[in-house]
Amino acid sequence: MKGRAALAVTLLVLVCGAADSDKDKPKQPFYSSYLIPGDPLDEKIKAQEKRVEADPGSATLRNDFGNLLAARGFPGDARRQYREAMKLDRKNFLAPYNLGLLEETQGNNSAAIAAYEDSIKRKPGFPASASTSGSCTRGRAGTTRPSSNTQGPSGSTRPCAIRGAIPWRPRRSSWTVRRS
Repeated sequence: MKGRAALAVTLLVLVCGAADSDKDKPKQPFYSSYLIPGDPLDEKIKAQEKRVEADPGSATLRNDFGNLLAARGFPGDARRQYREAMKLDRKNFLAPYNLGLLEETQGNNSAAIAAYEDSIKRKPGFPASASTSGSCTRGRAGTTRPSSNTQGPSGSTRPCAIRGAIPWRPRRSSWTVRRS
């Protein structure tokens, strides 16, 4: 019986000791284990990470870092960088705009609209936010027809898909030739 108790105490001490040693190690970001040495985009990410570590209070550097992470396919890490940039500089209108693009590509349309609106509040009349937000909110008025100059992420002219919106379909004109 004493042998089992001693064994249990020894195992408990070893497990607790291993848990404490993990606390001492700095936690690596999620994306760091997926970066490939020699890949041009991954090298840019590593260089930008060093710039951000050197100047953690720069909203511009964090916004650029978010753009690189989003381009590489790490939306959670990019989202954190955009939000940090928004906290650091209340006048930075590009971080909420980029956050809106990220949320739109992830299918989070309500979060995208909120981010675009935040960008417009920070810089009224910013054309990119206004046109992108407009393409997302057009569905509220009963149509989702994109304007001719609106381009969403990846060059798509397709607006946000808003639940309950009536899809836009072009009308057939009377001069269209019908084939039988």
